[in-house]
Amino acid sequence: MPESTKDLFERYLRNECSPEEVRQLLTYFQTGDMEEEMKIQIRQFLSAGEPDKVPEHLLETATRMQKETMSALFPTAARTRLYLRPWFRYSAAAAVLGIIITTALLTFRSGPTTRLAKNEQSSHAIKPAQFGATLTLADGNSIALDSAANGLVAHQNGANITKSNGALTYEQNAAAANKEVINQVATQRGNHYQLVLSDGTKVWLNAASSIRFPANFSPTERKVEVKGEAYFEVASNPNKPFRVKILSPKGQSEVEVLGTHFNVHAYDDESTAKTTLLEGRIRVVSGKASKLLVPGQQAIVGATEQIDINNNVDRDQVMSWINGVFIFDHENIRTIMQQISRWYDVEVVYNNPHAGETFSGVVSRDGDVTQVLKIMEANGLTFKIENKTIIIQ
Repeated sequence: MPESTKDLFERYLRNECSPEEVRQLLTYFQTGDMEEEMKIQIRQFLSAGEPDKVPEHLLETATRMQKETMSALFPTAARTRLYLRPWFRYSAAAAVLGIIITTALLTFRSGPTTRLAKNEQSSHAIKPAQFGATLTLADGNSIALDSAANGLVAHQNGANITKSNGALTYEQNAAAANKEVINQVATQRGNHYQLVLSDGTKVWLNAASSIRFPANFSPTERKVEVKGEAYFEVASNPNKPFRVKILSPKGQSEVEVLGTHFNVHAYDDESTAKTTLLEGRIRVVSGKASKLLVPGQQAIVGATEQIDINNNVDRDQVMSWINGVFIFDHENIRTIMQQISRWYDVEVVYNNPHAGETFSGVVSRDGDVTQVLKIMEANGLTFKIENKTIIIQ
């Protein structure tokens, strides 16, 4: 770290930086992988003072940064296609800086938070979700996509299936057969994946999710089936409607699309299926009920086939998994740990359910599970890790 930047960083840690100086510091830290360097500088700064005392403004500043960047990460004027916005890298650096400072403080301080530090080795560094899925072809043959080489993976009904850098693409042949041949891509807990359907529609699959679809769509319609969570960018074709059948043990529904961006959240262990519209126009149908959504609305379907509309949906939170962060906004511990369990493929045991308590914060999805849990401990929770089980005490 250049001496001038080091001095600026130390001034930041003393809470002496102006807003412009903070922006200058973030510009430096976003130029590369600076996490370890920041941690070293923080530890050196803290070690120069009283060993058991940490300036309270640091923890307050880091916590405030996490909360403030919940809105800074996702400005109202740029709510869709967030993962493509160039400003995201800058504002994400602000959130990550707050997270790194918090975790460095927690590992430096003595007290209850040292429990996780002692368990880091036994946790075998539980890593976040990796690119991985299983492709099941129409004849029942399965291909593990995480181990498959880049290039041509298979050929189905006139479509070439190719893999490239964690994404699967169906390239339709002009001479494709008209019949539908169904394929499936499924992720396990601890995996996520991306694919491009034969019509150009892009799909992102979250952990523990699946999508069934034709290798080539029929001449009259495009129809897929989804379980778990998936984000769609549907290729526009007004003459061939796009339909998503949402499979849930609590009830089934269908989304009718012309060309749009939306997110489907329908896990087996949750009581409702939620469809959130980010851009365009969709209709959600469940039994005899039908609702037309406008951007920013969320349709909630339960076992009664009734469709409830949430007009105050937090689109930032819905899109957080696409953008590589967890966003918790007054969430209960079970809702939070459901997400962590799927993303890290861990089991959760509740010795203390923390009933009625809610928690907020922004946490990167890219770190191992101990980094996420240290942030949670800053909210007053205590955890223990045994192999791949998280025990809430």
